[in-house]
Amino acid sequence: MEIIGFIILFVVIGFFIGASAKETAGAVAIILFITVIWALIFGPWAIATLIELVVGYLIGSNISDKSRLD
Repeated sequence: MEIIGFIILFVVIGFFIGASAKETAGAVAIILFITVIWALIFGPWAIATLIELVVGYLIGSNISDKSRLD
């Protein structure tokens, strides 16, 4: 998989975490778990993974919050 594919993959995963997570602490735990596993596999690329997951999480949680207000 190319780099752009991993970026899209982790942003989408982060989006689903943000859209479905009820508590922030649980979402943070999932994101950190994925990042640690990725660090064991690919090393320094885990920093990029963390950023991509957080971006996706923020997008997902903002969209989810707006739909709950309606």
